[in-house]
Amino acid sequence: MKALLIIKKVFLFCLFLGSLNRLVFLSSLKMTRDCLVGDVKDQVIYYPFEVRGEWPLFVLAQAITLIPGKVTVDQQGGHLLVHLVRGLEAEATIKEIKTKLEEPIARIFA
Repeated sequence: MKALLIIKKVFLFCLFLGSLNRLVFLSSLKMTRDCLVGDVKDQVIYYPFEVRGEWPLFVLAQAITLIPGKVTVDQQGGHLLVHLVRGLEAEATIKEIKTKLEEPIARIFA
């Protein structure tokens, strides 16, 4: 039974990495376009995370930083301080981080 659980977590992690690669690729295209046309408006946001534990939070912060145009700066209480180059999309970015990064990480580390 323990082997089955490990296989499930490895499978979920592989799905997460595929999703992260897609997100990095699409974000790099958007950042390239924005830099070429000069449409760069940065902003710092507080992202309220729900994952618990050191490792899930570490993976979440690093995954955010891997995405072009986003950098995790600090953790304060139940929030991550995230710098966005495309700051006009703050609400969309919070939703994207929640659905595409935090929820899969929570499933992996559950």
